[in-house]
Amino acid sequence: MTTSDKIDMELLFTIKGKQVLIEADTDDGKVTTFSNKDSENITTLFEREGKKFGLKMGPETMNMMGEKATDLKNKQDKKWDITITKDTKMIDKYKCTKVIGKDDKNEVIAWITQDLGFTIFDIMPAMMEKAIGEDGQSDLQQEIMRKGFLLEAYQTDLETGEKTNVKITVKKQKVDDAKFDFSSDYKVYDLTDMMGLMTEMQSNPEKMKEFEELMKLIQN
Repeated sequence: MTTSDKIDMELLFTIKGKQVLIEADTDDGKVTTFSNKDSENITTLFEREGKKFGLKMGPETMNMMGEKATDLKNKQDKKWDITITKDTKMIDKYKCTKVIGKDDKNEVIAWITQDLGFTIFDIMPAMMEKAIGEDGQSDLQQEIMRKGFLLEAYQTDLETGEKTNVKITVKKQKVDDAKFDFSSDYKVYDLTDMMGLMTEMQSNPEKMKEFEELMKLIQN
């Protein structure tokens, strides 16, 4: 996936069965996120300033941090106008349908395919719901992504005229299981029991200090 949303970024998704790995090289270092379709746990690994560490979060932790989405029907106050047109074109050997979406701030022209048999919400539900939960709402582009696997999207800000785009290239290839064996080189903090972890750290000042320093690296 390549995106021009504010800052150009390239993301590499590796999907095998129920496992999903997302890798991103940022200005601050490499970030890798792992999830399993059947699990609500998400593990994010960071390489910052010579340190390799990670955070494993479960639904309770995300809820405590204000990142877990609740029922969208109760939280949604945006209105969309989404039209699935009859226009089609081929992208990377996949037949795609043109979808036009519009809300009060943005217009999106997207190309989605049904050929893969799933959407991004199907293969990584926990990650997508977490993304929605960050602002408590599902945005226009995310709603379009529920209707098929998105390969291209072009968004225009109706107020500023700013244009952004997302493009996804799909390649089928053999993936070794070792690709998902990531934790040995990282010190991973298990936040699925946040209250238990904080209680443990309160009796270990050195561990608490180390954890606080790592959180500062993430926030910076």
